[in-house]
Amino acid sequence: MKTTMSHYKRLLVTTDYSERALVGLEEAAKLASDLGTEVVLAYVVQNRLPPMMLGAGLHWQEMVEKHEATAMEALKECAEAHLPGLDTETVVRVGNPSEAILQLIEEKEVDLLVMASHGYGLVGQIVLGSTTERVLKRATCPVLVVRSRD
Repeated sequence: MKTTMSHYKRLLVTTDYSERALVGLEEAAKLASDLGTEVVLAYVVQNRLPPMMLGAGLHWQEMVEKHEATAMEALKECAEAHLPGLDTETVVRVGNPSEAILQLIEEKEVDLLVMASHGYGLVGQIVLGSTTERVLKRATCPVLVVRSRD
C-alpha cells in the first residue's frame, strides 16, 4: 500500500456485480492504489419482496439469509479479483440499498464513496427509483459517480 498525505483514508465502493458496477470498481481500485486508501467493498441484499412473489407462500426470510451468505462469498471473490493488493474489507448488508449505503458511510467513517450509475434515464428512475440519486442527496462525504462506458 502506498503512503500518501491524502485526506481520503477510507473509500467505500458499492457493487451489484453487474458489468456497469465493475466500471465503478475499476475506478475505485485505481483511486485506492494511487491514494493509499483502505477500501470497504459493499453489497446490499434487498429485503423487500418483489410484487410477483407476494402471496406465493415462499419462505422469504430464508431466501434472504441464503442470498446474504452467498453474497459474502461472491464479494470476497470480487475483492480478490478486482482489488488485489489493497487493504480491503467486505461488507454485506440486508435492507434498502440507499439506506444501507448511507449507514455504512457513517459506521465505517468513509471519506469518499464511489458508485457506478446505471443511467436508466427518466423512465427507469420513475419506475425503479435511483439509489445513486437518493445517496447523493444525503451523503455526508464526497461521492464519485462513475458512468458506464455504454
